[in-house]
Amino acid sequence: MNVAKRAKRIGLLFSEASQDLTLDPQWVADIPDLVSGDGEVFSDGCGLMSRRLAVQLAKNKNIVYRGTRYTPTVVQIRYKGYKGVLSLDPTMPEGIFAQFRKSMKKFTASVNNTFSVVGHSQPFTFGRLNNDVIVLLSALGITNEMFLQKQQQYFNWIIKATDTLEKSFNFLCALRLFDEAENVLLSEDQEKVQKGIRKAQLKELSAFTKEGTDKFRSRILMEKSRLLYGICDPYGVLKEGQVHVKVLTSKGRSTAIHTDVLVVRNPCLYPGDCLKLRAVQHPKLDHLIDCLVFAADAKAGHHSAPSMSSGGDLDGDQYFVCWDPDIVPKTVAQERLSTTITRENLANYFAQYNNASVARVSALHAKWVRASAKGALSPECQELNALHSQSVDGARIKIPDRLTLPPELREGYIIDLLAAAAKKFQEEFSETLKAEGLSALPSLDRESGFALLNEFLQNPRTALTEYELFNLVMRFSDRHHLTNDEIMAWLSHLDWSAIAFNEKHAILSTLKSKFNLVLSPERFPQIWNSLFEELQQRNLNHPFSMQRLYSSRISGLGPFWKYLRQTTQDFTRKLILFKTDERFVLAVFIRDDIPWNEEPEVADNVVVYSFLPETSDTFSTLRTMTKGYRLHCSFGIFELYNKIRRDTFIFISKPARGSPDEIIASVALQKISAPCSESRVNRTPIVDVEMHVVSNRDRIAHQAFDQWFEHNPTEEFVGRFDYERTSYRRFELDDIDWKSEEYRSKEWMRLFLTQQDVRAETILRVLGQKTDDEIFEVLDLAYTCHQDEVFFASFSALITLRTSFGTTFVVEWIKKYPLLVFIDPFILQSIVLCANEHSVASLAALQILQHEVVSLPLSSYSELLWVAANSLRARQVAQEVLLVLNDGRLSDDTVTQTPEMVYANRNLLGVVFDRAEEAFEECPCNEDGRPRHQKTAPAHLKSLRYLPEDKGGGTEKMIVAADMRVDSTFPARLHSHVRLQGSLKGEIHISLVHPPPPDFQRMEWNLYHAGSTATSKAMLDAIITLLEQRRSACGIYPWIVGIDITSEDLHTGRDSQEFINAPTLNESQNIAVQTSLEAPLSLIWGPPGKFLFRNEWN
Repeated sequence: MNVAKRAKRIGLLFSEASQDLTLDPQWVADIPDLVSGDGEVFSDGCGLMSRRLAVQLAKNKNIVYRGTRYTPTVVQIRYKGYKGVLSLDPTMPEGIFAQFRKSMKKFTASVNNTFSVVGHSQPFTFGRLNNDVIVLLSALGITNEMFLQKQQQYFNWIIKATDTLEKSFNFLCALRLFDEAENVLLSEDQEKVQKGIRKAQLKELSAFTKEGTDKFRSRILMEKSRLLYGICDPYGVLKEGQVHVKVLTSKGRSTAIHTDVLVVRNPCLYPGDCLKLRAVQHPKLDHLIDCLVFAADAKAGHHSAPSMSSGGDLDGDQYFVCWDPDIVPKTVAQERLSTTITRENLANYFAQYNNASVARVSALHAKWVRASAKGALSPECQELNALHSQSVDGARIKIPDRLTLPPELREGYIIDLLAAAAKKFQEEFSETLKAEGLSALPSLDRESGFALLNEFLQNPRTALTEYELFNLVMRFSDRHHLTNDEIMAWLSHLDWSAIAFNEKHAILSTLKSKFNLVLSPERFPQIWNSLFEELQQRNLNHPFSMQRLYSSRISGLGPFWKYLRQTTQDFTRKLILFKTDERFVLAVFIRDDIPWNEEPEVADNVVVYSFLPETSDTFSTLRTMTKGYRLHCSFGIFELYNKIRRDTFIFISKPARGSPDEIIASVALQKISAPCSESRVNRTPIVDVEMHVVSNRDRIAHQAFDQWFEHNPTEEFVGRFDYERTSYRRFELDDIDWKSEEYRSKEWMRLFLTQQDVRAETILRVLGQKTDDEIFEVLDLAYTCHQDEVFFASFSALITLRTSFGTTFVVEWIKKYPLLVFIDPFILQSIVLCANEHSVASLAALQILQHEVVSLPLSSYSELLWVAANSLRARQVAQEVLLVLNDGRLSDDTVTQTPEMVYANRNLLGVVFDRAEEAFEECPCNEDGRPRHQKTAPAHLKSLRYLPEDKGGGTEKMIVAADMRVDSTFPARLHSHVRLQGSLKGEIHISLVHPPPPDFQRMEWNLYHAGSTATSKAMLDAIITLLEQRRSACGIYPWIVGIDITSEDLHTGRDSQEFINAPTLNESQNIAVQTSLEAPLSLIWGPPGKFLFRNEWN
């Protein structure tokens, strides 16, 4: 979460809320937050409430759904400085109505006990795909065709709203127009009902464009989705990556989704905001309905799931949850990165508040999404997303120039395609309305009423619950005087397992009073004894209710084939588990009828999972069958194959006679997962088999079972800083177009650079006739095209036999290409720079040139040490070079080693040794100087370029510029030591110690952090300044360097007695000053005094 977002939430305390009740503080309690070992707060803004408080709030706010009181399990509240949500906790202690967490406390209120509800959980809050979510899902691999298909289904749903009474009813219920939906079935004014439906249809159409503009906005309603409040798991039963989703279904029962779900919070700009989580069921969470429960668990260094989706939290944020397998992506992106926020961050934010950049960042993001082939996954979009997160609440930002100029828009942008289809639909639908006018719905007489009720009862997708169907029957009975036999005929169609216990009693009471019908448990056991309720009472922790029909551990492997026939013939939902050893279990989910001893095509009605029983309690890999797959079941053979038997996936059979095994299996593991292809399951004995079935009467369990077939496995993980590797090839002579106008007159250069004779006289014979500019150009061409042999020979011949170039020519070329120093070894710095690739030769050259080291001025020697400490990557090489330079400095016996020289050599060597060691610890390298694998990946730079002279650069200064992503977490900053490897935010400038290769502007680079140079450089500069300026730099210079102190030295400053008696210093400070005068060097640590020293004593 960024600073701006956290600071803005303070203002949310003043959001509007209605007063719902007065809650005395004696009925509430404070409880601690759920915090990870890393300090991550999982329960940010999420407290608990008792059932009694939830019921009272439902009464006070008159929360009614379809004529029945609805008790929300989540409410968003404001109370005495607390802000956030409360979730239902049936286990709350007696006498406590609410429990608040520390993270919910925003300020302290002492008088007002008003308890206000801002919002609450609701059933059937279908989610919609908007522009932001569609763009992100498109970047994650959901195709344009799929989005267009979903939008067309949405359009068809709108069009067909007037086809039948049932479709009209479902259409209005989905839009939460419950009164209008009831009128469809009961009102006699059908023209009024028709107008209401048309009004709802036109409202849906008008919402395609943003009000007041022509900008298209997608609003695809998804049936398999909800918009839910997010809360944390208060009991800690969910694992990282899991969520609990339980929603009311059309049958009135709540269903725990058990599949992969897409979770996203708006607004969202980064694909990593789209979370792919696993929805599971747990008995302790069964009471939480129409809400999204996140796990309060994460591995070290990981963040909570809500914070990874657009920086969300749990104090009232709502999340779009979708379990449609066509929309849940197979590719996921790395989550956002968050940082710890301090009070200083908040103070800086408020001082710099400014939200002028939000619109510009959003506009640029939209343009880059449309222009880039990667869409929202492009690096530019990710950088703009980071800037948007900073600016959305007012933080000051600077947009790099390279992000302000997106390329031309590409064709086939998904939002444009959806907008075109929506515009066409609007036009066609409007023409249809004009042509048809208000065609009345069918009249609902007795006969049509019967037909409608039968349609509702037989259609499992109707929006009516079982209890609402009963109430509808009662209303028809009031109008059409139904007989007892007709009532009983309809009641036989109801799914009694989907009717709550209190609703059953209400139904029985109504039937007894109106029709004198008594449905006793003895005569109607199906009403009171459903399989689902029995399994619920057993508290089975399963995603759906299954019965174990057969286990080889109990019955042995002999009856396997008999039970296989019973399983496949008598049940439509079954699971068969085959175990070959402790490392491998195969699970086969089968739905629908499978004829015995035949080979029906099963297509997607079979799903195969494999998992490791000893290491994982969840399925690890899966494979859903496709069109063409067939399944053969008979005595002795269980075979799943694709079209022809030569392409068999699973083959279970009896072994040959005489074999000690009872059942053997062969499995084509490569069909499950590519990594499995190295393993073999070929005629392997099966050691254990289990068969589980779902009751044919349990429709809820069928629905949950079928969701396993909609599982969408993750096939790709996209890192936040992933990049496409581009091939690199050295620039060669053949890459030059010698027939071009630029090179047509320079054919002699090509012949010269490709010659085999590189003797000095041959080279000078050619170059001796050329001008200096032509010689410089051909040398530069040889260097750029990697004609090393000709380049070395030419340079050696020129500096040996041609004196017109002078020292400047030699120095410039050696700076550009340090290896040239071995041709004329007199530049020590170039020798040091060569030590990364040629350590032995460099050390030998330095030992030969020790007299050059001795004669160096102190500042030049310091610079040489600095270059060695920062440019040599291998630890041993750096240490050896520094020691050789130091030995060379001390090797001349004719030079007297004064105390100043001893002090300088000792301290300079110590500083650079520490700098080299710090660089190695920050960026460890192997013996060849190549960076090793690190916990934090290096930053990736697409290219380097010389900084222009008008910005303080130029090729002579060796300062290059590079574009770094603004959302990069790379720790380098001003004065950081970095290392580049061929492969800060915005544009960074890098001062090069080692010259770059000739192709550096066409290469990609990795940037490694090697620590900060600020302290080390300041220490080196301080030593040089002290030794060069002596007492003018520091009055106690003699004491520092260890020079013998004369009486004259002692009296050049203040007398020590003056310091002892200084009135502005206390006793300890006076003693410290006196001690510093008596000792060569003292460290004084403590609060400063007010006494002022003269300059020579500072």
